[in-house]
Amino acid sequence: MKTEHVSIGAYHVTLSLDDDGHLSLYVRSTDGSSIVDVSDDNAQAGEAAFRLSTRAIEAKAREHAESGEETQQPPLYQREFPNFGVLDVQIPGGFVDVSWHNNACPSWRVEKGNGHYLQLFVDYARPEDRDTPTLPRFSLHLHDAHMDYITPVIQSNDYADILALLENYASAMPKVVIDHVSTLSREQMNAWYESNVGYRPDDDAELTLDEIGLQTAEMLYYHAGGEERHWRQADTAEIWKLARDVKSGYVIYSANESAAADGSGFWSDRDGWVPLNQATRYSETDRNTLNLPLATGQDAQWVIFNVAKAHYG
Repeated sequence: MKTEHVSIGAYHVTLSLDDDGHLSLYVRSTDGSSIVDVSDDNAQAGEAAFRLSTRAIEAKAREHAESGEETQQPPLYQREFPNFGVLDVQIPGGFVDVSWHNNACPSWRVEKGNGHYLQLFVDYARPEDRDTPTLPRFSLHLHDAHMDYITPVIQSNDYADILALLENYASAMPKVVIDHVSTLSREQMNAWYESNVGYRPDDDAELTLDEIGLQTAEMLYYHAGGEERHWRQADTAEIWKLARDVKSGYVIYSANESAAADGSGFWSDRDGWVPLNQATRYSETDRNTLNLPLATGQDAQWVIFNVAKAHYG
């Protein structure tokens, strides 16, 4: 066994050649953690390859010492999450690595209008390595200028979905904001408006919840850097109605089960297929993470509760 040890800045390089000609390379940082651990058990490296590799490493060490340059550190996400490995997706331009080990996974941020920003989280490739294996690997979130969390923009296991939304973010933004505001209570809407605009909508007139909601959503949209033309182009009233319907929750419906059991086509976690008034109500998170039950013809589907009530109630 032949072994050479060479230091390059903050790293220690060990090159080994065993009696069968197998070449191994190890790189360690000064704190002892492994940066690279490569072993070639198949290639017959040979004495010449060993000498060549050793000289190349030593030359790099001399070059570093003569230049006086600092050793390039691994990217922030690898320093904060040493077990994450190498990023396997391309982060869009403009995003800055802001990974922090107290989060569940690495993240990148891009600034938007008025200090608002989007934060992109990329979780571990293997679900079993994640804090919550059932959640989608990629997610995009909107925060305000005070670093307060506003709302998730999109979550998906397909990175192409994230890129598609970012490419069309300006036109998608009205729905993102409306979906968020639709989850707030009337008091929360008034409180946000007072804090950011200077008065409470309820102080001027007795508005309906829908009117206050759309008014709050529009103002939040502009505060987050949205452009007026995109707001005007969106069917905001219809988006708001759908968002309010979604807030009512989801049920699982099967037309085949309904036909076979005289209207008992809605799923209950406890009783199986039942009428709508006995069905289990599910959240948006449930819809994104739970599997649909077995149904005749495999036609089970998610339906917004208010929609189901209007059509089947």
